[in-house]
Amino acid sequence: MSEERGEQEIREPKVLHALIRLLQALNDNQAHGEEDATVVIGTAELQAAGVVRGSPLYDKVMQHAQEHRFLIYGEESATAQAPSSATGDLGSYKFTHDALEMLRWADALGV
Repeated sequence: MSEERGEQEIREPKVLHALIRLLQALNDNQAHGEEDATVVIGTAELQAAGVVRGSPLYDKVMQHAQEHRFLIYGEESATAQAPSSATGDLGSYKFTHDALEMLRWADALGV
């Protein structure tokens, strides 16, 4: 049991680091600091984050992003027009104020 817990703790920093890289890429490529901007997770953002769609790391990153309300998936964001740089993705998300705050904290901490 403690071995399982240790593996989870080791993976958690990797997930958070990938999440920050994904949020940064989405902000740089699409949101441009705009709260509630519609973003689509495309190939460029996935590569910048170092994740592969459908992988366990991707699933964990997306779980964290939605649980902490950094990205909100739903009808409201899906109806908006996504930027052309993000083609080839499954859906659009709202890039929230919390995502921008997370990026500010990460920058302040030098992450």
